[in-house]
This record gives sequence, structure tokens and C-alpha cells, in this order.
Amino acid sequence: MKMIHIFLTLLSISIFGTAQAKAADCQAEKSLTEVALQNRLIIVDDSHGIVEIPDYLLQVACRLLNNGKPLLIGLEIPASEQEAINNYLQSDGDAYDRMDLLNGIFWHKARKYGMASEAIFSVIETSRKWNKAGLPVMVFAFDQAENSWPVRLQKQESFWGGYRETIMALNINVRARLYPQHTLLILVGGIHARKYAEPKDKYPSMAHTLAQTYPSYTITFSHPEGEAWYCGGQTRETMQCGKQKYPKSRLQTNPAFDVTIALEKISASPPAVDK
Repeated sequence: MKMIHIFLTLLSISIFGTAQAKAADCQAEKSLTEVALQNRLIIVDDSHGIVEIPDYLLQVACRLLNNGKPLLIGLEIPASEQEAINNYLQSDGDAYDRMDLLNGIFWHKARKYGMASEAIFSVIETSRKWNKAGLPVMVFAFDQAENSWPVRLQKQESFWGGYRETIMALNINVRARLYPQHTLLILVGGIHARKYAEPKDKYPSMAHTLAQTYPSYTITFSHPEGEAWYCGGQTRETMQCGKQKYPKSRLQTNPAFDVTIALEKISASPPAVDK
């Protein structure tokens, strides 16, 4: 009996010792309820080219990690960039490692639209540091891979806008099924993040589709006038891209999301790649 007691004691130490998560050295988000954080998917509505929203995502990630949650952070980056992200997460993060990551097509093609911003790179870099510190965090790219639209059957065939929503939801669903113990923290912009459908919608959003399968919590933001790095204009001819004024949010609360967080300010995040 004594030997059994010793064995059970050692087994208990082993189990609970490995289960204890290391504390992340970071600023944790404080306003969300613990009930909200229990959802399998937490989807953050991004406005591309802004510093504060990716920074908020990292604060939520910090809180989840300090709660002992293993974490998958999903970014609106083509899935074809995943190998480069994996390599960077395992690297020392020096100038050459950064250059290897940012050589990807996405970082050059999407730079002027604000999607491939320094703030998005900072999410990957912070995750790399957490990962190196032994924290259970991974980053995955879930957007439609480059050059992956279906080939037209006829020249006049148009593309269905819901295709990209479907592909993004599928990519996230695959990760959720492969990592059943992880919370998925997703950063995605525009219609993709809206959980609740509106009558004018022509197809379901990514977030709406995922919410039919997983407990989900969606977050959007209100903010004062500020600056962002984005493309704006009434027509393609008048469109201008770069750092420019960004208008005050029209809604203080948005019924398409579970909660609206008030940001004190918004500031522009330049592209991670200069040119």
C-alpha cells in the first residue's frame, strides 16, 4: 500500500506540475467577462492599418495564457504563408529571420491596404517570444491561399463572394478539430467577423458559419477620429493609400457582435515592409 501511495503521489505531482502554465510577461485585457473567455472561438474585428486592435488582441491572448489556456492565434494571412510563419516562430527573430518571413508575397501585395502592417507582424513576434518562453501558443494563417480561386468554367462566369468566407471558416474549423484543447483567438476584418447575420447579407460571414459549430464570442470596437494606414476614395481613380485620417466609428454598439469595446484612440500602423 505504501508503494501505491508513493506512486500516486508522484503521478499527481507529474500531472499537476506539467499542467501549470507559465505566466506570460505582458499586459492582460481586463474588461471581458470570464464567461466570454470560456468560448472556444474568440473573434476580434480588425480595422486594417491600426495599431490598437492587434495590440488589444495580444492583451486578450495574454489573459488567456495566464488563465492556463493553450492558444491558437489566427491571422488574416493567406494559408500559403504558413511554412514561413512556422519557421519564424522557431527562429531567434533576428534581422535575417524577419527578412525571410517578410519575403512572402502577402507582405508585399497587401502592404498598401494596411493588412500587412507592422502591428500584424508584432502579433507574430510577440507569439514567437511567448513560444520561446515555453508558453502554449501557436500562430496560423487562415485566409484563402494565393492563386486559389476556382478556374472559371466559362469566360463570363463571376466569382461568388461567399467563397472566401467559406474557405476561411474551413481553415479555422480544421485547426479547431486538430487542437481540441486550444482556444482559438482570431483577428479578422470587415464582414468576416460579424457573428449575427443582417437581412442584406448575400452569403453568411466566416464568423456566422463558425458560430453554428463552436461556442463563439465576437468583439468589435468604437473609437474617436484618428489615423490609419489604408486605402480610401470614392472610385478606383481617386483612391489613395497610406497614412490618413480615419473617421470616428458610426456606432457605439454594433448588434452584429457580442460586445463593443471603446478604444481611447486609434493610430496608424505602417507596413511591415517599407517597399
